[in-house]
Amino acid sequence: MWRKFGKNFGKERMKIWDVVILLFSPIAAALLSSAFNVNAFVSVFLFFGIPSLYLSLRNPMYVKRAALFALAWIPLIIMADYIAHITQTWFIPDSVNPYRLFGLVTIEILVWMFLNIYLAVLFYEVFLDRHKVVRLKSPHIKYFFAGTLAALLILLAMMYFAPQQLLIPYWYLVGGTTLLGTVILVQFFRSSRVFWKIVKTVPYFLYLCFTYEIIALKSGWWSFPGNEFIGWVTTFGVRFPLEEFIFWFVLLEIAALSYYELLDDDER
Repeated sequence: MWRKFGKNFGKERMKIWDVVILLFSPIAAALLSSAFNVNAFVSVFLFFGIPSLYLSLRNPMYVKRAALFALAWIPLIIMADYIAHITQTWFIPDSVNPYRLFGLVTIEILVWMFLNIYLAVLFYEVFLDRHKVVRLKSPHIKYFFAGTLAALLILLAMMYFAPQQLLIPYWYLVGGTTLLGTVILVQFFRSSRVFWKIVKTVPYFLYLCFTYEIIALKSGWWSFPGNEFIGWVTTFGVRFPLEEFIFWFVLLEIAALSYYELLDDDER
């Protein structure tokens, strides 16, 4: 009995340390970014790579599964980022790699999307889902891969045959609602219990993304040159679209984990 109590107490203490380290991580990333004047590429690893690495080392059983799921999001961000640049929704002025995919999509946005989704899955599994038996992949994940690749192929076709059709007004609102809002509604009506479990991830990622946004805009890593937004948020001396707050700070993780549960998990 005492051995079991000691083991459980040890696990709970480690879990507390996990929380402390993750809470301190964005602050450390912000301080390091400001102190060493890092570029956008390095910043992605500071803000998302460090907590991802920590959780990976602490929970290696989730790594491959989370990585496979995160990779499936790359075609989507290529499509979203390309349209965002041509519509002036957002703009990344400098890249560590002078080559940009299709002339616009930077390596920073690809690494950011991978690590963002990867961290979301790890966070969810470690603190909320806690699977004891982890399958490497689900037979349904192939449909998600196929869907994201199909979206990218549609983008390529439109780039060559109907480029004007890609100049979508209010792209952040339209794209965010289509790609994120739809699956969130499906998850809510399919299993409200799972939906509210997913929502518990929001406070941490809201804190992480908000901290990153402030440092990024002050450092000039990205900007929002357009004016087709539903509103603006002004705080800490910076200004960003209301859509940034809604779709990145709040809904991205909910949508990603909704896809994860619907396509690559057990909906429990």
